[in-house]
Amino acid sequence: MSATSLKPLRKKLLSENVVGAIRSAILNGELELGQRLVETDLAEQLGVSRGPIREALRLLAAEGLVVINVHRGTFIVQPTKDDVEEIYSLREALESLAVKRVIEIASDEEIEGLFETAKQFTAASSQKKVAQLVGTNMALHGELFKLARHERLSQIWATLESQLRLCNLIEFERRNEDTERAFDEHMKILDAIRDRDSEVACRFMSEHIQKSAQVLQATAVSS
Repeated sequence: MSATSLKPLRKKLLSENVVGAIRSAILNGELELGQRLVETDLAEQLGVSRGPIREALRLLAAEGLVVINVHRGTFIVQPTKDDVEEIYSLREALESLAVKRVIEIASDEEIEGLFETAKQFTAASSQKKVAQLVGTNMALHGELFKLARHERLSQIWATLESQLRLCNLIEFERRNEDTERAFDEHMKILDAIRDRDSEVACRFMSEHIQKSAQVLQATAVSS
């Protein structure tokens, strides 16, 4: 396994810290899509026994970041065309509902706060840091769910978050210089939310999500 930022952990740390370390390495692009994860290698790098590693991999499998095959081993997920279709069609439904609720119940001040978050995306884009782009993009979309004030909606979004972060990582790596388009799309959505125009905001959100899915579908592996 190639060198990564994975470093030995203090033994007092619990299994969630092991999960966090491996998750971060995946979502920062330090570990490759489709790469096999060997328990002994991970245990050595993190300075823990294989027990916490095994439990962490089970939890990451539940998040959709790794797949465990009894006979072949554990591998980082490489999203297929079917995966992209399912994840992004569900995302479109969830975010459309979130947008409608934000328009209905969020204050003007809260909506203006979304614009401030969007500006961070521009700053990350200028620095050409993919991991930072992913973080700011997810922060903006996550803020919509917070302002929607719908607990069950937020819970469903949370179950998709790791898979979406992985898809975002792939998307922004493939967009290269085209991140300005994503920012323009964000601003159109936010302008419509500021205008309290639910129909236009939802249409722009759907178009934004569908364009992201198209970028992923172009190079996703067949199911």
